[in-house]
Amino acid sequence: MWQISTKRKQLIVLLVVAAWTSLMFWDASNRPDNPYHPLGEFALRAGLDSLPVILFGGVLFWWFGTKKE
Repeated sequence: MWQISTKRKQLIVLLVVAAWTSLMFWDASNRPDNPYHPLGEFALRAGLDSLPVILFGGVLFWWFGTKKE
């Protein structure tokens, strides 16, 4: 079985989080009620939609970065 290095695991986590967050902002910009809302609510909606993956990604990034004894 191949071994994936710690740095690559962290990079994969960061790429998945960035892709998910970008997808949530794209989705929020394409909603039909978007033109009626100010930018703050748009950003809040996209941020709340991506919050779980940002938190989970942060935990995984930390988990992969800790030294195993």
